[in-house]
Amino acid sequence: MVDAMRVWLALMLVMLLLFIFPLRDTFQRHDELSELVAMKVATAYVDAVRDKGVITPQMWKSLMEDLHRTGYVYDIEMEHYEKHYVPTYTDPVQHNSFQNEFMMHYQLVHHKGMMNKLFPNTSVGLSDSSRLYRLKAGDYFQVTLHRLDETRSSRLTRWLTFDADPAVAFSIPIGGMVRNETH
Repeated sequence: MVDAMRVWLALMLVMLLLFIFPLRDTFQRHDELSELVAMKVATAYVDAVRDKGVITPQMWKSLMEDLHRTGYVYDIEMEHYEKHYVPTYTDPVQHNSFQNEFMMHYQLVHHKGMMNKLFPNTSVGLSDSSRLYRLKAGDYFQVTLHRLDETRSSRLTRWLTFDADPAVAFSIPIGGMVRNETH
């Protein structure tokens, strides 16, 4: 009876050391590589938008296809902070009270507003110029990726540690100032 118990315990230990821990390590490496690929793809997309000053439907579809290749599902949020100059007046009713100064502020355009411009409810082709979302030099543009699904390594870790809570979701914010604009 005691010998059977020792054999059973030894088998469990061998399974953990020879199979489960290397498998967990392999899954973690896959997750790290997927995160690096997602970061590289998102950075290339944001840099292209910042350099060109325009978002095309083809650019968006290419981003989605490249992220799909990582094997995970991402929620993507885009934000555009559009720069505006507002003249300052001592009395806003009187135009001759202009102070020869301008205040700068940024107006936020959310993801939905940009997607409505890129993919309107019309039958216009993808390459039509009306479907371009234009940005100006000096505006800010940001993309945030949120991984929605749980990874295999986090599931295996939860199983090994008897943890019921899923791992914290992976999130990447990437952005910066628009450098150029197309006319």
